[in-house]
Amino acid sequence: IDDLRRFAKTTKDDGEKRNAERAVKQINAAREQTDEVRELRKEVDKLKKAGEEVDKRVKELESLLETTKEQEEAKEGSEESEATETANESL
Repeated sequence: IDDLRRFAKTTKDDGEKRNAERAVKQINAAREQTDEVRELRKEVDKLKKAGEEVDKRVKELESLLETTKEQEEAKEGSEESEATETANESL
């Protein structure tokens, strides 16, 4: 591309110079797009990792909630059994 730039900077203003200038502009535009795509890919990767972390945390919280529910149900069942035993003893 450096040779193309030098050619485009020649003082002679003809069709070849205009073609060289146009080619340099197109190459530069393509490079900018490539850079933008690279940055977008990086951002997508970051968002993907963040999403995976959120999924992991949600699963952990669901597991914790399920465990807590089971413990509460077990505790309530135990309290009901004790109340029934106490009632039977007093009869």
